[in-house]
Amino acid sequence: MNSSNAIAVIGPELPVIGERTACHAQDARKSSLQGRNEGVHLTYNPLWKLLIDRGMNKEDLRELTGLSASTIAKLGKGETVRTDVLLRICEALNCDLVDIAKCETYDKVTSASERTKTDG
Repeated sequence: MNSSNAIAVIGPELPVIGERTACHAQDARKSSLQGRNEGVHLTYNPLWKLLIDRGMNKEDLRELTGLSASTIAKLGKGETVRTDVLLRICEALNCDLVDIAKCETYDKVTSASERTKTDG
């Protein structure tokens, strides 16, 4: 058998293909992302616009969805929330995810320097 086509297992989780482990592929993906100065995050601005269009506020949303005040505060700050929270909002407002959240790219370098200014 040709060693470059041989597949073996090192331990329970690391298959080897030829001389490379499966981790090499993950490392290559990570290194391609590390060189970038852009990141992606969710913004909930579409949610706030939707609430305004419907004559609602955050308290109305909290009552309608049964979400805690701290979860609504996280949304207001643009922080990460669980997917089931977003789905509860969609169900309560009878809308789709694209109606309440949007992916945005941001400059990691600028964002880090802005955090330093506000933290210090």
